[in-house]
Amino acid sequence: MEKSMHGIEPTRLSNRELLLACDNEWTMGGLPSELQLELYNRFSKLAPLDEYPAIDPRQIPLPL
Repeated sequence: MEKSMHGIEPTRLSNRELLLACDNEWTMGGLPSELQLELYNRFSKLAPLDEYPAIDPRQIPLPL
């Protein structure tokens, strides 16, 4: 994976380090795409798509 502008390799960070890096970058005005992608990859592996919240049967489905 490509290094971010600060020399951080998001794939090598622990979850705690990744969250701290994201907090710092957000505070500084923006979250680099490398951190966004790593957050997405980790979260998508942990969170089942049918977990929460339950879909209301009256809800109109969103186009995917």
